[in-house]
Amino acid sequence: MTAPRLKPEVDRVEQAESVFYPIEDDEPLAESEYQLLPLTYAYWALTTWFADDPTTWVGADMFLYYEEGNPRRVVAPDVFVVTQTHKGEKRNIFQTWVEGRIPDFILEVLSETNYRNDLVNKFPVYRQLGVTEYWMYDPTPTGILSPRLQGHRLVGGEYQPIPVEETGLPGRYRGISEVLGLELHAEVDWFRLFDPAVGVYLRDPQESEDALAAEREGRLADQQALATEREARAELERLLREHGIEPPA
Repeated sequence: MTAPRLKPEVDRVEQAESVFYPIEDDEPLAESEYQLLPLTYAYWALTTWFADDPTTWVGADMFLYYEEGNPRRVVAPDVFVVTQTHKGEKRNIFQTWVEGRIPDFILEVLSETNYRNDLVNKFPVYRQLGVTEYWMYDPTPTGILSPRLQGHRLVGGEYQPIPVEETGLPGRYRGISEVLGLELHAEVDWFRLFDPAVGVYLRDPQESEDALAAEREGRLADQQALATEREARAELERLLREHGIEPPA
């Protein structure tokens, strides 16, 4: 098995009597907005999607250690989902022997500098660990993958390609994640998760805030309309009584 390419800070860690597992390095969260936007969207959308499920946890850009006592056995998935676990306290790192679980779903967002790591080094690691689904999305302007969205599902210990098809819009592809129960839709600078059960895309933070604002405005408008109706009714009752007419109950 090809070992994962290690990040510089991790590679300098020496195993002492008490093994030290770093929680960060000097690498940026994402190379550019091409990677940052889909990464943060996927994390936000999946965290919201599984918010009411106490047995599913979502992580992002976090060191995942997979061999106890050896901090060099580490990868850092962009976004990953672990089922049949517990949310518990917030995590700084993910250690498979502590959690007793491995990710069921991993999404890597490729860049022009890291794509070889995602395509060559991480692929056999995720396969050996038993990650059920490994997805890659390529948002780079030049294009590395064809199509830009590719997924693999573990079958009999080997990764098999997940069918990906065009949605009908040029350059936009979709694939089905059995782990998530969602569809992944992607094109060159656009990535979304789609809920086929209700036919809607999972919102990003701004869309969620806009929806909440619209809901608040709608409630306020309803309250104002109700207040206006009550005032008009009270005025009508007053006028009727002035003319000796008792308003109907």
